[in-house]
Amino acid sequence: MDVPFSIALLKTYHAQNNVFRPMIAELGLSVGQPKILGFLTRHDGCMQKDLAAMCDIEPATISRLLDKMEADGLITRKAVAGNKRATAISLTPSGYARHEASMELRRQLEEMELSGFSEEEKALFYQFLVRLYKNLTGEASVEEP
Repeated sequence: MDVPFSIALLKTYHAQNNVFRPMIAELGLSVGQPKILGFLTRHDGCMQKDLAAMCDIEPATISRLLDKMEADGLITRKAVAGNKRATAISLTPSGYARHEASMELRRQLEEMELSGFSEEEKALFYQFLVRLYKNLTGEASVEEP
């Protein structure tokens, strides 16, 4: 290998974000917001701290992202009865629609980045990514937040 594997992986991650960022910007989203939208489609009414943990986003960062998403009408936040500090997060109809649009863009991105790979190569590549993830985290599967 000409460059260390970790550098090749990092450069690929950044290249992917550099392609995806302008795509989702057309939807009025930033890079971290699609995974928040996706998580909320499966965990409506979750707590802000749980959302931050599941999406691997620092609490201060998630707070800023959610402020923007609330201002854009994508989410609502409700105080949890009996707990002044807890906030439950839910998607609005606009949030659901934006999630669906971002999923279509993600499908287009995957089609672009996996162009020229056979189905067998795609399956192997995915297995390698899962194994790499397990080696780094101890978790047996890669799950979408």
